[in-house]
Amino acid sequence: MFQKFLEQYGGENGLCQLIAETKEMIAPYVESDPTRFCTYEEFEKGVTALEEFCSARLDSMEGQLQGTIPSTSEGQSSDSESLIDGSHISISDMGGMNGMGGGHNPGGMKGMDGGHFR
Repeated sequence: MFQKFLEQYGGENGLCQLIAETKEMIAPYVESDPTRFCTYEEFEKGVTALEEFCSARLDSMEGQLQGTIPSTSEGQSSDSESLIDGSHISISDMGGMNGMGGGHNPGGMKGMDGGHFR
């Protein structure tokens, strides 16, 4: 299942390309909307963070499928050097939906706001 996901959404024409195309499509509306819930600069920062997050998650999944990254919590705890470093990515950069549930660290995700991806 994950291999099929990687085949469909990994690589240059995958998920990151979809994000870029979506950004291009909606950016003019975000920029001109007087009722938007973030600045245009925050929107751009959020898109960049989302691209980096998705790319790192895809790398992590691929590594786990190939066996270069342990796929269990125990294996990851004993071999944290093999994990994908996501310490430069901040979930808060992806937005907080004005306190409506976004912008928090999802369970099981190390690396967001300082650590490594699983």
